[in-house]
Amino acid sequence: MIEFIHKYPILIKVLLTITTVAFVFTGGYFMSQEQAQLAAKVDDEPITMQEYQTAYYNLEDFYKRIYQGNMPEGMLDNLKLDQMALNNLIDRKVMLISAEDLGLGVTDDEVADAVRENASFQGEDGKFSKKVYLDALKYNNLTPQAYEKSLKEDLVAEKFRNMVKDSVAVTDADVRAFYMDQMKATGSPVDEKAFAENMENYRRSLESMDQDKTFKSVIAGLKANCKIEKYILQEPTPFTS
Repeated sequence: MIEFIHKYPILIKVLLTITTVAFVFTGGYFMSQEQAQLAAKVDDEPITMQEYQTAYYNLEDFYKRIYQGNMPEGMLDNLKLDQMALNNLIDRKVMLISAEDLGLGVTDDEVADAVRENASFQGEDGKFSKKVYLDALKYNNLTPQAYEKSLKEDLVAEKFRNMVKDSVAVTDADVRAFYMDQMKATGSPVDEKAFAENMENYRRSLESMDQDKTFKSVIAGLKANCKIEKYILQEPTPFTS
Protein backbone atom coordinates (compact mmCIF):
# COMPACT_ATOMS: atom_id res chain seq x y z
CA MET A 1 0.00 0.00 0.00
CA ILE A 2 2.73 2.46 0.91
CA GLU A 3 4.32 1.91 -2.52
CA PHE A 4 1.22 3.36 -4.16
CA ILE A 5 1.39 6.48 -2.00
CA HIS A 6 5.00 6.99 -3.03
CA LYS A 7 3.76 7.46 -6.59
CA TYR A 8 2.13 10.66 -5.31
CA PRO A 9 5.07 12.52 -3.71
CA ILE A 10 3.13 15.81 -3.67
CA LEU A 11 0.79 14.27 -1.10
CA ILE A 12 3.57 14.20 1.47
CA LYS A 13 3.96 17.99 1.42
CA VAL A 14 0.83 18.77 3.39
CA LEU A 15 0.49 16.98 6.72
CA LEU A 16 -0.87 19.48 9.23
CA THR A 17 -4.29 20.66 7.96
CA ILE A 18 -7.20 19.36 9.99
CA THR A 19 -10.95 19.83 9.95
CA THR A 20 -13.02 18.83 12.97
CA VAL A 21 -15.71 16.35 12.01
CA ALA A 22 -19.14 16.15 13.61
CA PHE A 23 -20.09 13.01 15.48
CA VAL A 24 -23.63 11.71 14.93
CA PHE A 25 -25.10 9.77 17.83
CA THR A 26 -27.05 6.66 16.93
CA GLY A 27 -27.32 4.79 20.21
CA GLY A 28 -26.14 1.24 20.89
CA TYR A 29 -22.91 -0.10 22.28
CA PHE A 30 -19.41 -0.22 20.84
CA MET A 31 -18.75 -3.96 21.06
CA SER A 32 -15.29 -5.43 21.03
CA GLN A 33 -13.98 -6.82 17.76
CA GLU A 34 -13.96 -10.29 19.27
CA GLN A 35 -17.63 -10.08 20.22
CA ALA A 36 -18.96 -8.41 17.11
CA GLN A 37 -19.88 -10.11 13.88
CA LEU A 38 -17.68 -8.88 11.05
CA ALA A 39 -19.03 -7.07 8.00
CA ALA A 40 -15.67 -6.86 6.21
CA LYS A 41 -11.90 -6.90 6.56
CA VAL A 42 -9.26 -4.64 5.02
CA ASP A 43 -5.77 -6.14 5.19
CA ASP A 44 -6.99 -8.21 8.15
CA GLU A 45 -8.24 -5.04 9.89
CA PRO A 46 -11.87 -5.79 10.89
CA ILE A 47 -15.02 -3.77 10.22
CA THR A 48 -17.65 -4.97 12.66
CA MET A 49 -21.36 -5.34 12.09
CA GLN A 50 -21.80 -2.77 14.87
CA GLU A 51 -19.79 -0.24 12.87
CA TYR A 52 -21.76 -1.17 9.77
CA GLN A 53 -25.09 -0.69 11.53
CA THR A 54 -23.99 2.69 12.85
CA ALA A 55 -22.91 3.83 9.38
CA TYR A 56 -26.11 2.50 7.81
CA TYR A 57 -28.45 4.29 10.19
CA ASN A 58 -26.42 7.50 10.01
CA LEU A 59 -26.92 7.48 6.22
CA GLU A 60 -30.60 6.63 6.55
CA ASP A 61 -31.11 9.45 9.04
CA PHE A 62 -29.14 11.85 6.83
CA TYR A 63 -31.37 11.31 3.80
CA LYS A 64 -34.56 11.36 5.85
CA ARG A 65 -33.58 14.74 7.31
CA ILE A 66 -32.79 16.11 3.85
CA TYR A 67 -36.26 15.25 2.57
CA GLN A 68 -37.98 16.18 5.86
CA GLY A 69 -40.48 13.35 5.70
CA ASN A 70 -41.20 13.81 1.97
CA MET A 71 -38.87 11.17 0.61
CA PRO A 72 -40.18 9.48 -2.56
CA GLU A 73 -41.35 5.91 -2.01
CA GLY A 74 -38.64 3.36 -2.63
CA MET A 75 -35.84 5.93 -2.70
CA LEU A 76 -33.97 4.44 0.25
CA ASP A 77 -33.95 1.07 -1.48
CA ASN A 78 -32.71 2.63 -4.71
CA LEU A 79 -29.88 4.38 -2.86
CA LYS A 80 -28.54 0.98 -1.75
CA LEU A 81 -27.55 2.30 1.65
CA ASP A 82 -26.17 -1.07 2.69
CA GLN A 83 -23.53 -0.97 -0.03
CA MET A 84 -22.90 2.75 0.49
CA ALA A 85 -22.38 2.29 4.23
CA LEU A 86 -19.98 -0.63 3.82
CA ASN A 87 -18.00 1.07 1.06
CA ASN A 88 -17.67 4.22 3.18
CA LEU A 89 -16.32 2.13 6.05
CA ILE A 90 -13.86 0.37 3.76
CA ASP A 91 -12.66 3.72 2.42
CA ARG A 92 -12.26 4.96 5.99
CA LYS A 93 -10.28 1.89 6.99
CA VAL A 94 -8.03 2.28 3.94
CA MET A 95 -7.37 5.90 4.92
CA LEU A 96 -6.50 4.89 8.49
CA ILE A 97 -4.10 2.18 7.31
CA SER A 98 -2.49 4.57 4.83
CA ALA A 99 -2.22 7.33 7.42
CA GLU A 100 -0.40 4.95 9.75
CA ASP A 101 1.99 3.98 6.94
CA LEU A 102 2.74 7.68 6.44
CA GLY A 103 3.15 8.38 10.13
CA LEU A 104 0.15 10.67 9.96
CA GLY A 105 -1.66 10.88 13.28
CA VAL A 106 -3.66 12.98 15.70
CA THR A 107 -2.54 14.08 19.14
CA ASP A 108 -4.56 13.80 22.33
CA ASP A 109 -4.72 17.60 22.39
CA GLU A 110 -6.35 17.63 18.95
CA VAL A 111 -8.94 15.12 20.12
CA ALA A 112 -9.58 17.19 23.24
CA ASP A 113 -10.00 20.33 21.12
CA ALA A 114 -12.49 18.54 18.86
CA VAL A 115 -14.51 17.45 21.89
CA ARG A 116 -14.55 20.97 23.35
CA GLU A 117 -15.55 22.51 20.01
CA ASN A 118 -18.46 20.13 19.47
CA ALA A 119 -21.68 22.14 19.91
CA SER A 120 -23.41 19.01 21.23
CA PHE A 121 -21.33 19.28 24.39
CA GLN A 122 -21.91 22.95 25.15
CA GLY A 123 -23.83 24.21 28.14
CA GLU A 124 -26.35 27.05 28.22
CA ASP A 125 -23.48 29.54 28.26
CA GLY A 126 -22.25 28.26 24.90
CA LYS A 127 -19.08 26.80 26.40
CA PHE A 128 -17.95 23.21 26.74
CA SER A 129 -19.60 21.45 29.67
CA LYS A 130 -18.04 18.27 31.01
CA LYS A 131 -21.39 17.33 32.57
CA VAL A 132 -23.22 17.72 29.24
CA TYR A 133 -20.46 15.71 27.57
CA LEU A 134 -20.63 12.82 30.03
CA ASP A 135 -24.44 12.87 30.13
CA ALA A 136 -24.61 12.76 26.33
CA LEU A 137 -22.25 9.79 26.19
CA LYS A 138 -24.12 7.98 28.96
CA TYR A 139 -27.44 8.53 27.18
CA ASN A 140 -25.97 6.93 24.07
CA ASN A 141 -24.38 4.04 25.99
CA LEU A 142 -20.86 5.26 25.24
CA THR A 143 -17.82 5.62 27.43
CA PRO A 144 -15.46 8.58 26.93
CA GLN A 145 -12.75 6.10 25.92
CA ALA A 146 -14.89 4.50 23.20
CA TYR A 147 -16.14 7.82 21.86
CA GLU A 148 -12.72 9.46 21.83
CA LYS A 149 -11.15 6.44 20.11
CA SER A 150 -13.73 6.66 17.33
CA LEU A 151 -13.34 10.44 17.15
CA LYS A 152 -9.56 10.11 16.89
CA GLU A 153 -9.93 7.76 13.93
CA ASP A 154 -12.35 10.19 12.27
CA LEU A 155 -9.86 13.01 12.71
CA VAL A 156 -7.02 10.93 11.27
CA ALA A 157 -9.16 9.99 8.25
CA GLU A 158 -10.13 13.64 7.77
CA LYS A 159 -6.49 14.71 7.99
CA PHE A 160 -5.56 12.17 5.33
CA ARG A 161 -8.43 13.37 3.12
CA ASN A 162 -7.34 16.99 3.48
CA MET A 163 -3.74 16.04 2.74
CA VAL A 164 -4.81 14.54 -0.57
CA LYS A 165 -7.10 17.43 -1.47
CA ASP A 166 -4.51 20.05 -0.52
CA SER A 167 -2.09 18.43 -2.96
CA VAL A 168 -4.24 19.63 -5.88
CA ALA A 169 -2.90 22.76 -7.57
CA VAL A 170 -5.02 24.75 -10.05
CA THR A 171 -3.25 27.26 -12.28
CA ASP A 172 -4.70 30.31 -14.02
CA ALA A 173 -4.34 28.43 -17.31
CA ASP A 174 -6.40 25.58 -15.86
CA VAL A 175 -9.11 28.01 -14.81
CA ARG A 176 -9.23 29.62 -18.25
CA ALA A 177 -9.45 26.22 -19.95
CA PHE A 178 -12.26 25.29 -17.58
CA TYR A 179 -14.10 28.51 -18.40
CA MET A 180 -13.68 27.97 -22.15
CA ASP A 181 -15.02 24.42 -21.81
CA GLN A 182 -18.04 25.73 -19.91
CA MET A 183 -18.78 28.33 -22.59
CA LYS A 184 -18.40 25.75 -25.35
CA ALA A 185 -20.65 23.26 -23.57
CA THR A 186 -23.42 25.84 -23.09
CA GLY A 187 -22.96 27.54 -26.45
CA SER A 188 -22.32 30.86 -24.73
CA PRO A 189 -19.98 33.55 -26.10
CA VAL A 190 -16.64 34.14 -24.40
CA ASP A 191 -16.84 37.26 -22.24
CA GLU A 192 -13.40 38.27 -20.98
CA LYS A 193 -14.80 40.86 -18.57
CA ALA A 194 -17.23 38.39 -17.03
CA PHE A 195 -14.45 35.79 -16.81
CA ALA A 196 -12.15 38.23 -14.99
CA GLU A 197 -14.90 39.18 -12.55
CA ASN A 198 -15.81 35.56 -11.79
CA MET A 199 -12.39 33.94 -12.13
CA GLU A 200 -12.15 33.02 -8.44
CA ASN A 201 -15.57 31.38 -8.54
CA TYR A 202 -14.46 29.30 -11.52
CA ARG A 203 -11.23 28.49 -9.68
CA ARG A 204 -13.11 27.22 -6.63
CA SER A 205 -15.42 25.10 -8.77
CA LEU A 206 -12.54 23.57 -10.72
CA GLU A 207 -10.48 23.04 -7.58
CA SER A 208 -13.36 21.25 -5.85
CA MET A 209 -13.90 19.00 -8.87
CA ASP A 210 -10.19 18.20 -9.18
CA GLN A 211 -9.88 17.53 -5.46
CA ASP A 212 -12.76 15.06 -5.51
CA LYS A 213 -11.38 13.37 -8.63
CA THR A 214 -7.91 13.09 -7.12
CA PHE A 215 -9.20 11.77 -3.82
CA LYS A 216 -11.31 9.09 -5.53
CA SER A 217 -8.36 8.11 -7.70
CA VAL A 218 -6.02 7.80 -4.70
CA ILE A 219 -8.55 5.75 -2.71
CA ALA A 220 -9.22 3.48 -5.69
CA GLY A 221 -5.49 2.89 -6.10
CA LEU A 222 -4.99 2.17 -2.41
CA LYS A 223 -7.93 -0.23 -2.36
CA ALA A 224 -6.52 -2.05 -5.38
CA ASN A 225 -3.43 -2.78 -3.29
CA CYS A 226 -5.40 -4.00 -0.27
CA LYS A 227 -6.87 -7.35 0.54
CA ILE A 228 -10.56 -6.57 1.02
CA GLU A 229 -13.02 -9.19 2.19
CA LYS A 230 -16.74 -8.40 2.21
CA TYR A 231 -19.02 -10.76 4.08
CA ILE A 232 -22.69 -11.44 3.41
CA LEU A 233 -24.69 -8.49 4.65
CA GLN A 234 -28.13 -8.68 6.10
CA GLU A 235 -30.60 -5.83 6.67
CA PRO A 236 -29.36 -3.98 9.76
CA THR A 237 -31.36 -4.67 12.88
CA PRO A 238 -32.39 -1.95 15.35
CA PHE A 239 -30.04 -1.26 18.23
CA THR A 240 -31.10 -2.55 21.63
CA SER A 241 -30.01 -1.28 24.99
